[in-house]
Amino acid sequence: PGEAIATEARRGYDLLVVGVDDAAAKRGGFHDTLSALVRNFEGSLAIAVARDAHQKDDAGGIAKVLVPVTGNENARRGAEVAITLAQAAHAPASTLSIISRTTKNRQQSRRETEAVTDEIKKIATYLKVKIKSEIRTDDDAADAILKAVKREKADLVAMGVSRRPGDQLSFGGIADTLLEEADCSLLFIAPQARGAVKSAPKGPEQAAAAG
Repeated sequence: PGEAIATEARRGYDLLVVGVDDAAAKRGGFHDTLSALVRNFEGSLAIAVARDAHQKDDAGGIAKVLVPVTGNENARRGAEVAITLAQAAHAPASTLSIISRTTKNRQQSRRETEAVTDEIKKIATYLKVKIKSEIRTDDDAADAILKAVKREKADLVAMGVSRRPGDQLSFGGIADTLLEEADCSLLFIAPQARGAVKSAPKGPEQAAAAG
């Protein structure tokens, strides 16, 4: 099955959504099997990790979505997906923006963060999603997210991330910590970079030869 998915992924799709058992490696980060599945995929990527109630019942609903947000474009685009998912699940959402204490111009950073938060609120209002927004100052973003999961009683963390270069799938340290320590389900959304040019799609014969 893994080889079939990897082969199919090379056929020019814009989005690949992957949910597999044992997504996390014991040593930390994503499992080698998952990395191999998505290695040659150049479009937007979404990795779903079912935990707690969702692991017991994969058809179970979503009670609340926590959306960690930073100022970068991928985080904003990921937040749009998260809010749309909350709408489909008829679930409330909560955004969490984190400003580091070591930020040089904290006031400017807060203004920028508030602007992004307002943008996401407008999307939620348009989609009629109940949303709560929070801005916190913390030097450990991953720990702040884990605390927010418990505080908000969220059963899904959905966040936009940036894919790191290399054969091993990685979305950075925050994602690795959530993958290792979070009790709730996770959805990592890595949009394709704007302006990126994908390789030409491969037909069945070409894809089979490449596999």
